[in-house]
Amino acid sequence: MIGNFAPNPDEGMRKFAINLRDGLSKRAELICTDPRSALRMKDIMAFRPDVIQYIPGPSPASLLILKLLKRKIPHAKTCSIITHPYFFVKNPFCWIVLPPDISLTFSYSWKTYLSRFTKNVFIVPGAVDPVRFRPAMPNEKKSIRKELGLPEDAFIALHVGHLRKARGLLKMASLVPKGITPVIIVAKSTGRDAGFKEQLIRGKCIVIDEFIQRIESYYQASNCYAFPTQSTLRSMDLPLSVLEAMACNLPIVSYDFGCISKLFGGTAGIRIVRSDKEFIDSITDVRNNPPTVETRKAIEKNDWDNLARVIYSIYEETVP
Repeated sequence: MIGNFAPNPDEGMRKFAINLRDGLSKRAELICTDPRSALRMKDIMAFRPDVIQYIPGPSPASLLILKLLKRKIPHAKTCSIITHPYFFVKNPFCWIVLPPDISLTFSYSWKTYLSRFTKNVFIVPGAVDPVRFRPAMPNEKKSIRKELGLPEDAFIALHVGHLRKARGLLKMASLVPKGITPVIIVAKSTGRDAGFKEQLIRGKCIVIDEFIQRIESYYQASNCYAFPTQSTLRSMDLPLSVLEAMACNLPIVSYDFGCISKLFGGTAGIRIVRSDKEFIDSITDVRNNPPTVETRKAIEKNDWDNLARVIYSIYEETVP
């Protein structure tokens, strides 16, 4: 398994790699490495894997690494999961010249597209820890806010992600004049735009710029989850933070991003927007007219063990 397995993960791709590793290790013997070391590891050759699974990507670089490893270990099946589909995933050249043996995706639209160029394309579910990420009990929210130092009576719209302008975070500051308190938790491991944190703070956003062990507490303390990102370069196709918010049964206001609307657009409590005005108005309406929310119900069976079970069954189906 190739991915970033650094401890204390503070962003979606690392969480995904670590949780999938833990789930698959219950079913198979694994050896894990990071992308930079994959081609240099003699242990991989000695291990003689049946499957080589690449987590981040896909990208031309990741598909090339899989191709080169395939040459070294011809019997192994290579597998790419479309966690972060950059614009070049739509380039047929990648899939004609560097096709993996197995492709995994969350989206039926990606499956339809990739099936034109490669076989063995499978749909897999998203995953979250529904035990850790759970709704706050009615008497918990105020005590959690007090513990976290958050305003006890505010309507809090939360966003968890990268500190990048392209992430659309300035839209969060536009909520302040509407009487909404934006709380933004940013990953330190993914870089940031210089001075952008101060710009958000000047806009009256609460910005938390540190690793948080119990990130679930911030979801439980919030009234709504906001996903203002439009750029496909800036998040996973199925953002893990959205799934974590759903597990906490928060109402969610999100731009039409990735496969969020395709998978969950009809879920009670999820609003898909396509403009800045609609984004601000929808969160304001959630505050003024609390909706019926069934976001947890939509994902409560999609835990990490279930994802590992589905992926392992795909390995069994495709590996002789």
